[in-house]
Amino acid sequence: LMLPAVIGLSATQITIFINTNFASSCIEGSVSWLNYAFRLVQLPIGLFGVAISIAALPVLAKYAAKKDFENVRDTFASSLTMVFCLTIPATFGLIILAEPIIRVIFEHGAFTSADTHATALALSLYAVGLFAYSANKVIVPVFYTVNATRYPVIGSFAAIAVNILIISSTIELFQHKAIALSTSVTMILNFLFLAAVLYYKIGGYSLHYLFLGFVKILAAAIVMAVILLLSCSALGDMSTSSTVVQCGLLAVLVTGGAFAYVCTLNVMKLPELTMLIGKIQTK
Repeated sequence: LMLPAVIGLSATQITIFINTNFASSCIEGSVSWLNYAFRLVQLPIGLFGVAISIAALPVLAKYAAKKDFENVRDTFASSLTMVFCLTIPATFGLIILAEPIIRVIFEHGAFTSADTHATALALSLYAVGLFAYSANKVIVPVFYTVNATRYPVIGSFAAIAVNILIISSTIELFQHKAIALSTSVTMILNFLFLAAVLYYKIGGYSLHYLFLGFVKILAAAIVMAVILLLSCSALGDMSTSSTVVQCGLLAVLVTGGAFAYVCTLNVMKLPELTMLIGKIQTK
């Protein structure tokens, strides 16, 4: 399993290399804007996508070794729903609060308000593909547990081709934003490809369960987004405040949005959230 894993990971590095080359042909500052934005979007990917993947892999591998594909399907569907539960609200939050987040973290010294705006745009576009990027972290290991390692490799290299095509077609018009948008689009397409192939390889999984969970999560995320937008409108222009005040306001917005999301989703009784809350209470 080592060889396909290495080849699959090399596709990610090739994509980064290609995107950096494209970014260097854009206006000055594009490489930095994209790097800063991508580093921020990596945080929820690491916290949620990678963490859930690490937790789910031993369970999936155990069931796969026993040829217990019913439990493989159930565990996978639940893990994917958990990824959606954590990343979709993060997507909304990053898009709505992109500028305040960038301003508080980076707008110091030579980093200007124009840099903040450009980086925030890139962050918003990267965030669109956050759920797919994180979901792929859960899907790919399942292919390894069922000895179907060639499909993630095929998906990765197909994504490189699509990425080049999209950027080449849009970079003149959108500059660095084309690269961030292309990354999200290719991640979503790669996710759809892997999810479809895995559905066939493991004899299907509950699309109804996933769809129902996705609808509940999206509805709760929209409620959270509305509350955040109204709160931002009520607070007005935060850029005129001191850094300490901006940090405090941002913390209130994030905490309030998360609280509204959890409460809404709890009312809708998403099983994964109920389980998560139960585990936290037990600890």
